[in-house]
Order: sequence, then structure tokens, then C-alpha cells
Amino acid sequence: MEVPLTSEQAWFLDVIHPALWNPNLWTLTRLYKMPHDVDRRTLEGAIHDIWNSHSALRAQFEHRHDGWRQRIVDRSDSVPIRHFDARTIPRDQLRTVATQIAAEVGRMVNVDSGTLARFAVVDPGADESPYLVVAAHHLVADGISLSLLERDLQAACTMRSSGKHFTSNSVPFEEYAHRIQEFSRSGELEGELDHWLNLPWGDLTRIPTRTPDYHADSVRQVCSQDIDIPADTATRLAQEIPKILEVTEQELLLAAVADSVTSLTGRDICIKVVHNGRAITYGSASGNDDHEKAVRRHLLPPRVFNTVGWLATCGVVVLPRRGECDAATYMQRVRDAIRSVPNSGISFGLLRWLGHPDRMRRHIDDKGWGPQVHFNYFGQAPKKRDDRTFQRLRLPFEETYSTHTGAPELNVRAQFHDEGLRMSWLHDGYLHEKSMVDTLMSRCRDALLEYSTIGG
Repeated sequence: MEVPLTSEQAWFLDVIHPALWNPNLWTLTRLYKMPHDVDRRTLEGAIHDIWNSHSALRAQFEHRHDGWRQRIVDRSDSVPIRHFDARTIPRDQLRTVATQIAAEVGRMVNVDSGTLARFAVVDPGADESPYLVVAAHHLVADGISLSLLERDLQAACTMRSSGKHFTSNSVPFEEYAHRIQEFSRSGELEGELDHWLNLPWGDLTRIPTRTPDYHADSVRQVCSQDIDIPADTATRLAQEIPKILEVTEQELLLAAVADSVTSLTGRDICIKVVHNGRAITYGSASGNDDHEKAVRRHLLPPRVFNTVGWLATCGVVVLPRRGECDAATYMQRVRDAIRSVPNSGISFGLLRWLGHPDRMRRHIDDKGWGPQVHFNYFGQAPKKRDDRTFQRLRLPFEETYSTHTGAPELNVRAQFHDEGLRMSWLHDGYLHEKSMVDTLMSRCRDALLEYSTIGG
């Protein structure tokens, strides 16, 4: 069954795939230790149920003369699962071996060879619960999808233990893909095309970059540096300041990023913001000044929050420079700018990759304009769980897939966790001067610390 590409799939295949020396590095890999009551047979049965419940895992891609095509293969008992007999491995070496196997399974995922999701079970024998490896290329799963798979695998194991089969209560991925394509070409989004084409792109911040010779330097140099804010300060930023100023955590973090860049450049900035793609709404979005009477409807039913696939979309917002205003006023200005963007800004990506790609490229991309920062907020890190659930083991290579986009974008990721707040700044070491990134990170840290003192 042929299925339309989503906007992020189209972006990856058009921009990322031809630019990377190894596009298969965009694979998300997870390693789990099973609870003591889950044996190999139960686990492998659960994997079969998951494989047949989530159609995105069965997606395959083919490059034809007229572009990339996606198809979903039928349900099958032939599941890409490998079994590793680890009964002869000393117990104190099991985790190391399981980590090595996880890396190998991740390397087996290949965009051009068909299957983009794979599983492996590492079986230490009857007196030890197995390890599970889940590897899925980003084309078929986003970060939320990995959490959904973990949840559904646990439910499937429980049902298999009772002699039952698991079926997901989700919107099929192919239904989502068709609906998002229709929405991207709808009159509502077409009405927002002029909004994006007529932005004062030439007056916005342009992050300075070098011009590397990627033919000589065939491997991208993706660098990552972190800002760590301690727990007490992070708690104020996550809980107290948003209440005082009536902003969200994401709006506060975006203000800090915009504050750091615009204080250096003196110009407003365009930022690409990752949207989970499952909460898209429509109706009364454009040309309606009476926001109190605006009626928004969800594009898809609530079951879409159970759907596995690369559903994430990117919204685009233009945020103001801070100037001489105080921190509280600036955050509220950023909040108002974000909330005034039609459809949370997601129409930019949908129009660019699905609705009107030729017009968007001609008016924006071809002139070197567009977002300068790619921002992804991961929310609050999950709390530790008890030993009856899957134990996720940290892998050293989990987040090493390249973030190079072929454009001068910095990639900023943020998440609150028990130890505080971490903001990771990823950049291309060939494109961006390290001294500039260091300066931006220092200014961002200063902004966060200043924000935390509001009302104190």
C-alpha cells in the first residue's frame, strides 16, 4: 500500500539523506532489561503483536525517477527479530554484551534495503530475564513513538502472559499520512502562504557561518555542548516563573534562546520549533480577529496520540529582539509573538514540504532565508519506575545521529530532569565558529539565571 510522505519525511529525504555520508545514522536505538516475570517466548510474542499493530514500523522507501515513495507492507508473521543466546556469557558481562548487540542491530537498519525497524532479544537463560533491543530509523518513529512502543510492549507482554494478543487503539499511520497531506493542501493553509512569503526575511537574524568543503571533509563534524542549570533554579524556571508571568515552560526557554541570539545580532530571529504533530487543530485560524469566538477542532481523533510514526512537524516563529525591556516584559512579548502565529506556525513546514514546496523554495530557500535555530523541548524527564516495568538502560550512542540540515541552523534541545535543566546546543563544527556558539550559550545561561530571579 503506497502512503504519502509526512512533512518531516519529505524534508529528511530531500535535504538530509543526500547530504549525510551515512543516512542510516538517523536511527533511534533503545536497550531494555525485562522484568523478572517476562521470558523470551512472552517477549517475542509481544514483539509480533507490536509489529502488526503499528503500520509505520512496516514502512519501506524507494527512490524513483520522480522522487521518493513510501509503502506499508502487509501484516506478517515474519518479524525482523533476532535471538542471541547469551547463556555462556558471564553475568557481570551481560550488559556490556547487550550494549554491543544494540549497536550492531542499529547498524543493520538501512533506508535503501527495506526494513527500518528491528528488534533483538538477548537471552541469558532460564534464571535471568532477557534484554530487548528496539532500533527504528527516524523515518518511521519519532521520540514520542519510542515511548509509545515501550508502553505498548509492556501491555503486550502482560496480555501474552494471559494467553491474549495485543492490538493498538491508534489511528493507523497511513490514515494520518493521507490526512496531513490533505490538510497541507487545504484552503486554510493555502491562505497562510502569503504570511510566510511576506515576512521581512531580509531583516531577520542571519547566523554567520563558514563555507566548508564537504567533498574534502566527507564526514560532518557534529558537536554538542550543554548548559546545565541546577535543580533549585530549574524548579523555579519550570514551575514558579511560568505561573507568575502566565507563560509556558517552552515559551520561557524559547525566550532565553532568542534573548541570547538577538542580543548579539540586534535583529529579530526566526526559530523552527518541533511540534509533536499529534495535536494539530484547524478552523478559524486565519483572518479571524475575534479570537474569543474562534473554534478550533482537532485534525484527527484522540487515538492519534497512540500512533507510532514520524508524526512530529516543525512550526516556525519569529521572535523579537529584547532591546531595553526587562526580563519579565520580554518573556511576555515572546509569548504573545508565539501565540499570534497562525496554526502555531506548523503551516510553514507543511506548505514547504507538502502543500506548495516550489513556491516556498523559490521565495525563501533559494535566497538563503529561513529558520536559524532548530528548537526541541522534551518536557519533564520521566520519573524512575519500579522493577515490574521495563528498565531502560542508557546507551552511549543513543543521540549521536547527525543534526546537520544543509542550512545554517543551530540545534537546541532542552529537558527538565531531577538534577535540573539541560540545554544541549548542537552545531556543525565546519559551519559554525566554536567561539560564537560559546558566546551564545553563555548569554543563554545568563538569561535563564536572570529569569529565575523574577518575583524573588
